[in-house]
Parts: sequence; C-alpha cells; structure tokens
Amino acid sequence: MTMNKLFRPGKPEIWILIAMILLLAGAGLWASRTGSAIYYLNWGHKSQEEISLDLNSNGIDESYKLDGHRLRISEKNRELWTSPPEWQISSLLIGDANHDGKEELLLVVWKRGSFGKDKPFWVEENDHKLRCHLFMFKLNGEQIKAIWMSSALHRPIYSLQLTDLDQDGKKELRTQEGSYSLLSSLIHAYDDSPSLWQWQGWGFRKLETALPL
Repeated sequence: MTMNKLFRPGKPEIWILIAMILLLAGAGLWASRTGSAIYYLNWGHKSQEEISLDLNSNGIDESYKLDGHRLRISEKNRELWTSPPEWQISSLLIGDANHDGKEELLLVVWKRGSFGKDKPFWVEENDHKLRCHLFMFKLNGEQIKAIWMSSALHRPIYSLQLTDLDQDGKKELRTQEGSYSLLSSLIHAYDDSPSLWQWQGWGFRKLETALPL
C-alpha cells in the first residue's frame, strides 16, 4: 500500500492520525498546566494533617486541619474559616516567619492565575495556569487576615520549614523547590540544593549565603 493511497482524503486512517495529534497536543497542554500540581498534591510533600495551637492568644487552641487539600480552622468544634474551594493546599506551616514575635500561618497554595483580584498595573489580563503560590496569614480574634500573598512562584515549593540557621533570633524560610514539568517532577522530585529566604519587611528575599543548609 502506497503512502498516497494510505493518506488519501476521505480514508479513515487520516482521521485517526488527526485524532492522535490532537490527543498528544491536549495531553501536553494538560501536563504543562496541571501535571506537576497533581504530582505535588498526591505524591509530593505530605505536611502534618492537623495542628492545634492558640494563634489568637485567647487561651483556647484552634484546630488547623488539611482535609482534601482545603484548610479548615475551628475552635471548640466551631468553624472559624475554610479556604476557598478553588485553592489546592499542599502544605501548611505555623511559625514566626516575619519576626514580629507572633506565629503566622504559611500555606503552599496551588491556584489558577498568577495574581488575585488586584493585579499590577502593567498586567492587562490574569492567566489561567495552575501554579504554586505562598500565602501568609494571621488570626485576629476569630478573623483570618492575609499578611502577604505571593504571585505565581517561578518554581513550585516541594517542602518548607522555618529555622534560625545563623542563630540571630530571626528564622529563615528553608524551601525545597521543584519544577512545573510533570516529567521533571517524576524523574527528580526536587532540586538538590534547598533555598533560604528571609522576611524583609514586605515579602521574602532569597539569601545568597554560605550558611549550612
């Protein structure tokens, strides 16, 4: 059978070929937008599912529970806050990240769009890719308040911890980062060298330091 005959218009083989091309293109687009998110949410870092702490200093511990990648905060079995359904939370961490003497709530959040409702003036339209963000909140009374919410991170966070490596009384944020590529995530879950960040008044700044990691 010749190639001309095989791919003659109207033959079923050409429609099979077109369908395969469209399927591969769709799979590539899906992997670029959601593949790494699925990896980090299902096979990546597993944070502690429930933490009990008194962040609002009222003498009663609140419960911070990750349930199906949503965070539920409750006090005495009364719900105070639940994360939006469009957020997919892969990790939570509680500690004094901004050096104010009080513990904050850090969330590694996967969501669509690089920005929230307030975009930089030079951005005309938000994108719709599923990307990783780092959000920081505090609990005032029974109200959750955002302190800082990053735009889409250049690389997704695989794990994070707070530690005072240089023992100056200010904790650094130590992160292990990965890739948005599904193939890279499966072959090598995260970069070999962790990153070190410190709060600098508004946002975290990466430290170029020789501190032991």
